[in-house]
Amino acid sequence: SSGINAEWLLRPGIEGYLDKKGPHALGGTKKRFVKVTQGKLSYYKIDSSKSYEAPLNTIVLNPELNEIKRFGNEGFTIVPTNNKDEKEFSFMIQKGKLKVDDIIERREEWVAVRKNYFKISFQPLKRFVVEFCRH
Repeated sequence: SSGINAEWLLRPGIEGYLDKKGPHALGGTKKRFVKVTQGKLSYYKIDSSKSYEAPLNTIVLNPELNEIKRFGNEGFTIVPTNNKDEKEFSFMIQKGKLKVDDIIERREEWVAVRKNYFKISFQPLKRFVVEFCRH
């Protein structure tokens, strides 16, 4: 098993500050403002105006392209499913002085169990569409 938990997804409509892990094993983390919208996660450089209109990057969230897996107790990683050349993106709750249970609870605000949060439909031209549902 690769450790990927295919039952997870990111909750649409959530936004806030997370630590983004750097691309290298020894790289540190950077604080980013992160927004999850329908089918996308965007992250932004922190700025004093807090306008957050031009993301540093936007990741399409689609089960055909990537899956969400646990990153310790404190975060999640977006893992490409097919193309091993694609990067993984890891985001973590800003721990501060939080206890482990509080960190896990905060992470659970970002991730949800798939079966409760979206349904999959195939449109003409076999285009894959993920519809997020709020229940």
